[in-house]
Amino acid sequence: MHKKLEALLVRRYGKRNVTTEFEGIDVCVHTANEVILYEIKSDTSPRAVIRNALGQVLEYAFYRPKLWKGAHVRLVIVGRNSPGSAERQYLYRLRKDFHLPMSYKTVKI
Repeated sequence: MHKKLEALLVRRYGKRNVTTEFEGIDVCVHTANEVILYEIKSDTSPRAVIRNALGQVLEYAFYRPKLWKGAHVRLVIVGRNSPGSAERQYLYRLRKDFHLPMSYKTVKI
């Protein structure tokens, strides 16, 4: 999953903008306007993927804000299976109720 995601992101953002294993973060993308942090989990359950990645992405984004030098930070949880309606609703509530810039990306293996 890691290599497949990296290849997708390199095609989209360019090799110089994609960093892997930076400060414990699986994949980090720097654009002109934001930093996108990707946390990959290989669980088959999207619910488990979200549960296991959530604390990590929050720490990466908010515990060490100096790493991002004031850039807008977006969080992406990556799993191998697509989330169902319950997981999509959960992510929606995290975005709406807690204003977390978070999404889920499926990378099939």
